[in-house]
Amino acid sequence: MKNKYWVWQSKHPQKGSALLVVLMVLMVVSLLGITLLTVTTSNYKMTGDERDHKSVYYIAEAGINDSVSKISDQVEILSNKSLTHVQFFSELVDFINHDINGYSLNSFASQFGKQPSAGITVADGVLVGDVDTLQYSEKTFRYALNSRGQIGNSNSLVSSSIDISQRIDKGSGRSLPSETSVKVSIQIKEK
Repeated sequence: MKNKYWVWQSKHPQKGSALLVVLMVLMVVSLLGITLLTVTTSNYKMTGDERDHKSVYYIAEAGINDSVSKISDQVEILSNKSLTHVQFFSELVDFINHDINGYSLNSFASQFGKQPSAGITVADGVLVGDVDTLQYSEKTFRYALNSRGQIGNSNSLVSSSIDISQRIDKGSGRSLPSETSVKVSIQIKEK
């Protein structure tokens, strides 16, 4: 009898190997599941970081656009007055220092439970053009604008320059409303 059992065992040497195969397959599937979970979690975090980065950039850009719009409106108002170059740019600088420089734009909808804001700063104007002919005189000043968008701990800085020109015609012999132009150049600087 013992001999018969021994023969039967030797004919089926793989008894119990199915359990080993199942355990190996289970281990491989578990590793794949953990890897998939890790990749999904890191992708979710990167997507959130990218969303925050884009949001603060657009907030900062909105600050620049709002400032340029306000300055352009003021230039239009000033250009309808009969002002010398000194008067024109003096009134413009007063407006910029009072209404734009140091201004914080907070009119954004809450994002991700945090209130976005854009802080605006404007550097003093630099004379970049001075033309004086028999027909007209024209002065151009360049102002550097910076807007820092912020949502929670995320922030982005967008810089821009705006050139403002005032041309006064000399032909009539009297001071007339001037021709003005506004040229905007936006550069992205992120910090």
